[in-house]
Amino acid sequence: MKRNTLFLTLLFLMVCSVAMAQTGATPHPVEMQGKDCAVCHAPGSTEEITADPAAYTEWSNSLHGLNNVSCLTCHGDESTFKADSDINTCLSCHPQEATVINAKVDAGSNGLVCTSCHSVHNFTAAPQKTKVHSK
Repeated sequence: MKRNTLFLTLLFLMVCSVAMAQTGATPHPVEMQGKDCAVCHAPGSTEEITADPAAYTEWSNSLHGLNNVSCLTCHGDESTFKADSDINTCLSCHPQEATVINAKVDAGSNGLVCTSCHSVHNFTAAPQKTKVHSK
């Protein structure tokens, strides 16, 4: 009985730690102070600490940018910020892709994430990758 309780406790802690690791926020490199991401990330920023504007430019010219899918959608706000969004973030808007990803994982492509095939911020298919969609 004692052994089962210990096992279940350890299993519970392991599941919780994996869940927290997948959804846990990381501190933004500088205090955002409620500012819009464009203040630092857009080309021509006059902020003291500017960020690489290439990612912002790529995003603004992408289908996400053109359809007003904001940085917050993928990266969260200051309290929930993640530098790299996870696959669950992508699948929350693109659930149909779960079928493709699950089929690839079942076929042995473990570790498959959206950026395995799509470039970050402009989301086009990476030229060196093989096509996995029927669209």
